[in-house]
Amino acid sequence: MELRQLSYFVGVSRAGSFSKAAAMLHVAQPALSRQVALLERELNVRLFTRNGRGVVPTSAGREFLRHATAILESIENAKRDLRVLTGASAEVRIGVPLTVSRLVTSELYQLVRAQFPNIRLQISEAWTGHIRRDLLDGKLDCGVISHSQVDHHMLHERLVSECVHLIHGAEYPMARRPVRLQDLERIPLVLPPAPHGIRLVVDEAFEKHGIRPNIVLESEVWTVVTEVVRKGIACTLLPTREVNRELATGLLRSVPLQPVLRSGLSLARLQNRKSSPATEAFFTFMAQELRRLIRDAAHGPDSGEARTASPKNAATRKTGSADDKAVPAP
Repeated sequence: MELRQLSYFVGVSRAGSFSKAAAMLHVAQPALSRQVALLERELNVRLFTRNGRGVVPTSAGREFLRHATAILESIENAKRDLRVLTGASAEVRIGVPLTVSRLVTSELYQLVRAQFPNIRLQISEAWTGHIRRDLLDGKLDCGVISHSQVDHHMLHERLVSECVHLIHGAEYPMARRPVRLQDLERIPLVLPPAPHGIRLVVDEAFEKHGIRPNIVLESEVWTVVTEVVRKGIACTLLPTREVNRELATGLLRSVPLQPVLRSGLSLARLQNRKSSPATEAFFTFMAQELRRLIRDAAHGPDSGEARTASPKNAATRKTGSADDKAVPAP
């Protein structure tokens, strides 16, 4: 059995036809068909069945695909580790949430370049649910995800643990501080859909306390979430670090929750990947620097932790009646 045959088999499985796989792999179709046939002969099983649109793996083919993919990924990981260990150029793929990326990406790149000049960072932005999926699929080497998304398949370093706040627009009438979780049954909310990190945290709290939140919109588009909140259409639930720029400029404001909810971020990688001392050192370095950069972003001069209410709302709390102090229904 040759690695070339495994690669051809995986290519045909993903493409769904021999002609498409041949074009994708830059090999003549007869040579591709011959190598797959030799593989079937060696394994003594039929790997594909034909249909009107191409080919699909048989039950044996699906099982072999799982092993073949793992073998090819293991070899690529070994090549990458050796390149790092010997000082050759290597690429490391890391996924980060947008709210982390916009705060730390440029400085992180400079730090990695100074400490590991042979490593090229490939940084992708996504919600943590997508990062976790790509990590498990082998499309990323490491990723920043919610601590609630870490499982037994992963090694991880915790980066930060933060309080979740109710985030609202500057003109949104918010008279209670802190806001009770029960009040979220009446306050309109915009949240990312499951399985993204912050949604897992708040859904667990809602279920624990028997709360039916008033979720009026779900969106994975960060600008949609912030714009809906900024215009006062709905509020959202986030650590203040994630919107500290908007809090600093007064576009958004934050209110603590009661009881307190906490959300954490971790740098994670797959546990079943063998790595060299060099890659271990790189992962530790990344975790340390990300932890420091996120902490600095949360507590620096642009942090919005203290911007929890406008002067107008503060006056309402001081002089208003008992009815004024209730969180208004939408």
